Amino acid sequence: MRPAGGDDLFSQHEEPRYPVYRLPARCPVCGSHVVREEGEAVARCSGGLACQAQRSQAIQHFAGRRMMDIDGLGERYVENLVEFGYVHSVADLYRLTLDDLLDMKRRADERDGVQPETVKAGKIASKWAENLLAGIAASKTPPLARLLFALGIRHVGEATAKTLADWLGRLELIRRAPAPLLAALPDIGQVMAQSIADFFAEANNETALDALLQNVTPVDEHAPAARLAERLSPAVLLARLNIPRLTDVRSQQLAEHGIGPSQLAALERRRYWTCRCLPKWSMRWQIGWTWRKTGGWCASWPKSASTLARSCKRLTFRPTCRSPVKLWCSPAHCRV
Repeated sequence: MRPAGGDDLFSQHEEPRYPVYRLPARCPVCGSHVVREEGEAVARCSGGLACQAQRSQAIQHFAGRRMMDIDGLGERYVENLVEFGYVHSVADLYRLTLDDLLDMKRRADERDGVQPETVKAGKIASKWAENLLAGIAASKTPPLARLLFALGIRHVGEATAKTLADWLGRLELIRRAPAPLLAALPDIGQVMAQSIADFFAEANNETALDALLQNVTPVDEHAPAARLAERLSPAVLLARLNIPRLTDVRSQQLAEHGIGPSQLAALERRRYWTCRCLPKWSMRWQIGWTWRKTGGWCASWPKSASTLARSCKRLTFRPTCRSPVKLWCSPAHCRV
């Protein structure tokens, strides 16, 4: 802070020395959208499969023993392949040739000032490269759960990857599943479901995954589990829509009245009304739609609005024992 113009150092009037910093909405490296989960101070790039800043760690995770289990692809080789530009994404692993690996090893030795004994003897050691290519080829047909775990989706571990594979059965269905459907599966909450949906919605990840699937095919894909229909009832899906104050009990009440996700999708989740009758300083109020037992939708206003609402001739004030206060207004007298 610095004193405002015309004031001395002891003045109470100060102005910011620098503009307020705002986190970027896009990753400065790869351009993927930035995700910052509620309640966390850390903002993360969502382009795990495509971001250059995450490339080395993403490939090391992908090749790990509990993921794709690529024998022989250790940290040192991954860092060298990324540094010398042979690998830009996990899909590039399946395009490597014997000449690429031998050339990478030669360049790495030159950088480190090392001359192996085989080179001194005029020979080229290639057994390690052949073994590595064999390990990469063996990983082309993994179980679906291992492939999902290898993608490095935030919050998705071995157990969650197995749940997705067992219940949904196909990678294409998992990629297109919305967050409410994912949240209806066992042991998958709202945060995890949103993280999975965000990962597959990112265009850079989608491009990288399409390239990977040209060489990798899960071997155990199957139709969705028969018991999946039981978990996708209208009441369960409504409860997973992440609408404020839409609890499991209220979702069940909506389902009993024949209201499902498709009916809610046709309604605006939030609307802003401007009442001509209210004071100018309170011209704009946020209204959230709620359901009443007698059928129909009504607007929920904060309690602080009730006093002003009584002064509006065109608003019908209907007090209730529970907050928020229920108010009715004819759109003919108010403009949106």
